[in-house]
Amino acid sequence: VFNLPPFPSGDSGSINIKTQELSISNGGVINVINEGTGNAGNINVNADKINLNGGNISATTLLGRGGNINLQAQDISLINNSNISATGGGQGDGGNININSDLLLVFENSEITANAFEGNGGNIEINGNVLIGSESIISASSELGIDGQVQINGDIYEINDLTSKPTQFSEEQLI
Repeated sequence: VFNLPPFPSGDSGSINIKTQELSISNGGVINVINEGTGNAGNINVNADKINLNGGNISATTLLGRGGNINLQAQDISLINNSNISATGGGQGDGGNININSDLLLVFENSEITANAFEGNGGNIEINGNVLIGSESIISASSELGIDGQVQINGDIYEINDLTSKPTQFSEEQLI
């Protein structure tokens, strides 16, 4: 009989960043992860600008709760397959994502997700105006559990590409 070793049970630590500008590019990652029953840590960033160009910010757990991601910046941009995710894999719940920004740009197949597989999806709250490319996603869902909620407190504009004129959508039309 083959016995699996016990899963780690402690919570992961958190990451706190305060800087003028945070840039993550070319596959760079800021990540907190828990591969056991504990909760993923939290990621807190306070900056003037946050730029992701092929970069990722993620808080992931296998069986616990995905960590929370809190971003505070005047301008935040995600381009070129960038991701902000608070994920619950296996039986874990998705974490929550809170974004406070005057302007949030999400383009070129970029995603903001608070998803889970068996557990419940996390929640996403965005305070500020959002420009989103038609190929990008903001999602709080679960494959087998209860979907989370996305709340955007600001104007939402969908843009087909960076050279087209924005079209304003309501939150219900976009999500």
